Amino acid sequence: MSTTPDSKTSIPASVASRDLLPQHAQLLAESAILSDIAEWRGYASALDPKLLKSLGFADYQCRSGLLIPLHGVDGAVRGYQLRPDKPRNKRGKPVKYETPAGQKLFLVSHPLVTAHLGDPSQPLILTEGVRKADAGISAGHDALALLGVYGFRATNAVGGKTVIADFDSVALNGREIYIVFDSDRTLARLCVTNAEGGVM
Repeated sequence: MSTTPDSKTSIPASVASRDLLPQHAQLLAESAILSDIAEWRGYASALDPKLLKSLGFADYQCRSGLLIPLHGVDGAVRGYQLRPDKPRNKRGKPVKYETPAGQKLFLVSHPLVTAHLGDPSQPLILTEGVRKADAGISAGHDALALLGVYGFRATNAVGGKTVIADFDSVALNGREIYIVFDSDRTLARLCVTNAEGGVM
């Protein structure tokens, strides 16, 4: 995998210029994410509620934490997640990640991976969560992240269940694809066929 993308993806300067707090840098290091991979992603320590609100987070979500820019398959930043330092509780469980309301599901890529998505000769890891994907990229693999184990699902205009359109940008024919989710999740088998464009 190449380690030099053609150009840096533009993200808000107020996000890109913020230094990581020690606990956030430690979290990324413990997640086996290399510093250059983290830099290209654009991880930032978010301390300003006004900044988070400008990115679409609701008032109750705006708290200090690790801000994660989410790049789409075209390389552009299409959304954000926040890993709060002190999560709020919902139905008795901590909300580990905050996502702005109304943010659609999409395949999360990385600027270093986007150029390879159309090449079926390049093996690909599909995982749940951006940090896991970035750990794979740090190890020299191409990886995409789903925003949840069922983040590949979509619904069409007549209520039919489909897959998200981002898969149109990913060559599947004959490609080695490794689906790696959390070991503590119970998940029905998810098959990616090597026929023309089949995802089930």
